[in-house]
Amino acid sequence: MVQNFSLLIRHCPVSTLTSFLVGVLCNINSLINMSKILCNIGQDVLKLKHQHDILLSKVALKLTTVIPARTKYYHNRHCDPKYRVLRHRKMWVPLDMPDFDHERKEQKDKATPDEIRSKMKEKGIAPPNPWDEREVFSPCTMSLIEPYKPAGGDGKSSSLLKTFKAPLATGTEMVKNRRNLGVVRNYEGEDFELESFARQSLDIYKRAHELLAANDEEEIFNYVTEHCYPVMKAGMKRHSIIWKFLDEIEPASVVQVRASDLVQKGNKYGQITVRFHSKQIMAAFDRHGRLVLGSPTDVKEVFEYVVFEKYLSNEYGLWRVHEKIRPEQAEPSIKPMALRTHVYIK
Repeated sequence: MVQNFSLLIRHCPVSTLTSFLVGVLCNINSLINMSKILCNIGQDVLKLKHQHDILLSKVALKLTTVIPARTKYYHNRHCDPKYRVLRHRKMWVPLDMPDFDHERKEQKDKATPDEIRSKMKEKGIAPPNPWDEREVFSPCTMSLIEPYKPAGGDGKSSSLLKTFKAPLATGTEMVKNRRNLGVVRNYEGEDFELESFARQSLDIYKRAHELLAANDEEEIFNYVTEHCYPVMKAGMKRHSIIWKFLDEIEPASVVQVRASDLVQKGNKYGQITVRFHSKQIMAAFDRHGRLVLGSPTDVKEVFEYVVFEKYLSNEYGLWRVHEKIRPEQAEPSIKPMALRTHVYIK
């Protein structure tokens, strides 16, 4: 076919061939122009369609209204017909309504004891107990087992007393101390010695008074019993205290040991009385900072007997300050302090 076309071109006149080629070129140009026109028309149609869709959406938003469909409900039927067969098969259990008549009688105290008892048996309620028992815990005793009676003239300096010292205890007192010391050793151990306890009691005595001056109401109960704390705190409201322990005039010594049961046998409490003779400084100031008792610089000699108590039956019990015994001939070291400062305006 290509050979025939080439032969036709060779034998065809030049004018005819030229006119043929011009016609072909014209047709090609017209086809190109037509395709461009069709492309432009297609783009315009797409733009118009897009604008038309936007207008339709805006109009639809403005004209859209929710019209509720009319539905018919049966008030004695469930709104959801699903599982209606299962609901139909469900068994109805009657409610156990309370007996209001009986409750009214109970409120008006007209119900007899037999009626109340039968109703309680019907409901399976046990009758209330007529007693209300609670456990009682007493961390300390409220008094002394046996108050120590100091010997006459004890605590006073005299050449005769230094030369001829009175016996510390009579034979009866020594027997009591030995017997009660054995009771204390049953709980504290056989290595419990009075000499070591005297040194320990001095540390307890110092720490208790330091915490009292610092007004520490939590840690002080590790060194002071609940019976002794209100007595030590009395008269100290709105007052500040300065207390210092300077030195011992005589070493601390144990003068009495007692142990006894409280409430029932085996509930043991132990009390040990220790003799202290020391130098101290004590001063009390009111809420305005004025000195009301003692002196922050003057050194005083303090002579007293301090009773230490421990709840022996309690595994975690501690030896604490329980009470103070002062010799009858000694002058009161602490005078009552005023709780308030009154100002009179003329």
